[in-house]
Amino acid sequence: MRELKLSGGKIEVYESIREWPQLRKHELGKLSMLDAQVGDSMDSVGKHFSEWNKFVTIGDFDAANSEAKNLSNNFFYMLSGISIDSYVFVTYIHSINGERYTDLSTSGAEKALKKLKLMGLKAGMVSDQLEELKKKLTTNYEASFLIDMEDLEEAM
Repeated sequence: MRELKLSGGKIEVYESIREWPQLRKHELGKLSMLDAQVGDSMDSVGKHFSEWNKFVTIGDFDAANSEAKNLSNNFFYMLSGISIDSYVFVTYIHSINGERYTDLSTSGAEKALKKLKLMGLKAGMVSDQLEELKKKLTTNYEASFLIDMEDLEEAM
């Protein structure tokens, strides 16, 4: 675990996938796919328009329709002030001011984000921490996966 100090308190975040409860890994995977497929920024809007145009040009209207839906969802997230990265960050949280954080529902994440904002968490801190945590988590995940595969081979 790593402790992050904010002006209004502290949070502890998981650093290793081995520390995570199983449902957190699933939530992270779901949010990561949502971020990759839909997004929540103007960069994502440009990507969706570009992809939509490409699919219309080649006559793949099913794919163009999917891109239009992703674009619509992207706009919804932007206009609603939803930051997928913030929701991803919440999956890394073990505790807030010593109180264990377990509510991974959308409403639970929103409550946690409001609390963290009042404690002084800034968008730049979220992106900096996510970059660092993702690097460490990816390294630990790969090592964990290799160990699991070796165990599986021994069992066979």
